[in-house]
Amino acid sequence: MARRDREKEIDYTQNELGRLLGSRGLTARDRLRAAMQEQLVADRESGADAVVDVILFNDQILWDWDRFTIARELDLRVRSQEFVGGDPVAFLCAQGLHERQLNQTRKTLIVVSMCEWRARGRPQKSTATVDFPTDSGRPYAIDEMADLAGVGTTLISQAKVVWSLGLAEDVAEGNVGFAESYRRARVVQDSEWEREVLHGGMPFADAYERVLANTPDVPVVPPVNRDPSSR
Repeated sequence: MARRDREKEIDYTQNELGRLLGSRGLTARDRLRAAMQEQLVADRESGADAVVDVILFNDQILWDWDRFTIARELDLRVRSQEFVGGDPVAFLCAQGLHERQLNQTRKTLIVVSMCEWRARGRPQKSTATVDFPTDSGRPYAIDEMADLAGVGTTLISQAKVVWSLGLAEDVAEGNVGFAESYRRARVVQDSEWEREVLHGGMPFADAYERVLANTPDVPVVPPVNRDPSSR
């Protein structure tokens, strides 16, 4: 089999760091696909070899997963090269974090999820839906994560609390605001049930309800369900 055909048929997987970064929105992905189709037509007319380049890290696609999946749709050849930098998280943030229409809290939660934390570190087991990616390179200090996200250190510290107690997904899906999720996380963080939540022994919602049951003065604020029409 020719090298060109072998490269087209390699079944790459996405690196966890790239998955945590997330994909482009539908509109941005459609624009990317249209641009790649235009380039494909131009290459064929000029006789050039249409090829899509991707960056690999630990034999998985670090960047750019969207281009890779579109290349498969268009039956384009994929050419890979290994990541040669020393900081894959910083590389991904520079490539794809700040070009997207994300608010500061969403960027912060992404960065916190991608980085290993220096000093106290993370809980051994979290209720968050994704485990810490062990190939992120090195531990990051709070100010370093703040630089990557383009936010202040206070927001990073708050995001670590939200992520640790498993509330990041609800924030990302628009079920609850970041400020409210942090308030709830702090309520549980100051309780006897924090350790149970951190180590996966109790769902956060159960711990929060127990705190409320024992401290009636804590206000109950129901989650805000996002209107599906606003997606």
